[in-house]
Amino acid sequence: MKRAGGKPARRSVKGAPSRTTRPATREKARVRVTPLSKRLEAPSRATPRDLFALAMRWWSEGERFDIGRMAQELGVSRATVFRWAGTRELLYGEVLSSRFDAALTAARGEFQGEGAAYLADVTERLIHLIVEDAPLRHFIQQDSEYAMRVLMSKSSRVEERCAASIRRALEEGVRDKLIRPA
Repeated sequence: MKRAGGKPARRSVKGAPSRTTRPATREKARVRVTPLSKRLEAPSRATPRDLFALAMRWWSEGERFDIGRMAQELGVSRATVFRWAGTRELLYGEVLSSRFDAALTAARGEFQGEGAAYLADVTERLIHLIVEDAPLRHFIQQDSEYAMRVLMSKSSRVEERCAASIRRALEEGVRDKLIRPA
């Protein structure tokens, strides 16, 4: 059956709302959706910071880094974790570098002297903090060859970043007049 204008007539379906009444869903549909409101309503996605926080937590718990399990816990693919971290070794390197930086900051904050005494005390405290770090000891005991590769290989950035942290600390010590270069 055709209506005037050549279009077929619509048949009424039982239980369907009539055109005269508006269901609540149509009223919601009229509210303008912005890109921000879409993102605010969507479940949050994991970020590289979330991966780093997870790695730090696992490190503290003595848990080995399993990229597949990390990806699953974050709700992302393994490829995404590898894109963020590079490799498992590099992820360990990020954690170790961050822990070294924190230990150096703590060691520097505990002494109030200057000059050679300051350097000796900070170095002693730093070594003490590193040696007593239970997760680091556990990591080395689990697989010492892998740990040495992570800590000292050319592909790892741990050694380079730790040296940069020490250089920065020395420069700050000179700037703050705690160290006087000869």
